[in-house]
Amino acid sequence: GASIPGHYVTDYAIPYDTYYAWLESIHELGSNTVRLNAIFNDDFYDAFYDYNEAHEEKLYLIQGINLDSYTLNSHHDGFSRAYYGELITRAENAVDVIHGRKKLALNNAGKGQYKKNISKYVLAYVVGSEWIDYTIIYTDNKYQDRKGFSGNYISTEADATPFETMLAKVLDHLVTYETKKYNEQHSISFINSPTTDPVGDIPIVKEDENEVPYLTPENLKFFYHKLVRLDAEHLKPVNDYKGLFAAYNISSYYPNYLSYEKEEYQDTYFSYLLKLNNHHDMPVLVTEFAYSTSRGISSLADDRYGNFGGMTEEEQGKALVNAYHTIIETGSAGGLIATWQDEWDKRSWNTIEKIDIPETMNWNDVQTTNQGLGLLTFDPGEEESVCYIDGDIKEWSDKDKIVDTENLSLSMKQDERYLYLYVDKKKKQQAPLYIPLDVT
Repeated sequence: GASIPGHYVTDYAIPYDTYYAWLESIHELGSNTVRLNAIFNDDFYDAFYDYNEAHEEKLYLIQGINLDSYTLNSHHDGFSRAYYGELITRAENAVDVIHGRKKLALNNAGKGQYKKNISKYVLAYVVGSEWIDYTIIYTDNKYQDRKGFSGNYISTEADATPFETMLAKVLDHLVTYETKKYNEQHSISFINSPTTDPVGDIPIVKEDENEVPYLTPENLKFFYHKLVRLDAEHLKPVNDYKGLFAAYNISSYYPNYLSYEKEEYQDTYFSYLLKLNNHHDMPVLVTEFAYSTSRGISSLADDRYGNFGGMTEEEQGKALVNAYHTIIETGSAGGLIATWQDEWDKRSWNTIEKIDIPETMNWNDVQTTNQGLGLLTFDPGEEESVCYIDGDIKEWSDKDKIVDTENLSLSMKQDERYLYLYVDKKKKQQAPLYIPLDVT
């Protein structure tokens, strides 16, 4: 992501030197590929180009092409100008950016003069994020006559849905645009996820109003977030184009029905990934898998990888390594860790009502799982924190006291992550100590 504490993601506030240092650390980690979820400011592409020109072992790029959350979650259907038309525009912009021939206005904040041709370091373009299932259903029902497409490099099979047809048109347009303008081609895909995958079951809801489908462990997988399918196998490359692959954002703990994918394997993540790879004749790339070091937990798991949240840094690392081994063992083409750095502007479903949304980037909410995905954390304080919970009270002084009696004193500090309390009991007491907090 393009997020850094203290700034909106649309501020494009990360400078060249920071990106360059991050790329060096990413290589040191052992990674060979970076995925961007959207077009970044030119500082990233300049740093990426300069890094590769200066190093023998190269880093490679997967460029994401996405829509804003409003368009994805609003009234627009897949063929509307704001949806399909915007995907086409952003696809062309991404191609021009990669080839160093574009000038963009980035929210009047970020620099967008792209002059470095990094195309030889680009592995692929991936379109979209996790598509909204009811938008797919709405599109498929509204445009039942728009089935089938024959493009220059991507066409559809006979059983392609209208939404899959729309995706085929976007992918074909991108490949055609890059081929005609730059005489180059890269691999391409659209991102899918378990909630819209082609292998899970979709419930058959009976019309009898008296029959209520109760959620039990036996039938949960038939009713949880499974309304529609997207299948990359319904797209086919033509005219000797060989770059089509299947892309999935998959973490072991979501959706919950993945825990019922056991079949003959006890490892449900292994079973699910194997099922995906067996379904596809094309390569399968896991474009996102993640674990969080947040204090809060937003998804429980009964597998060997762990919950979503509540992990230490070491536990997060072990979970990522275990998941990556599973991704490779099931025949997948690779996996991309989400994310490199913690993103304070993120939010989670179980804390959203407690968050002051315009101010999220200024404060690290440790209860919000999506803010703790990064391998790189941002600790408050320019050089050190105002307080460490280590039993050493040297950082506390009289100016921190807010209550001071003959029996005890109460001191308080704060930073961008925590409220710190220090109680000094001057006299031993058996009664419980209550500290009321007015949070209204």
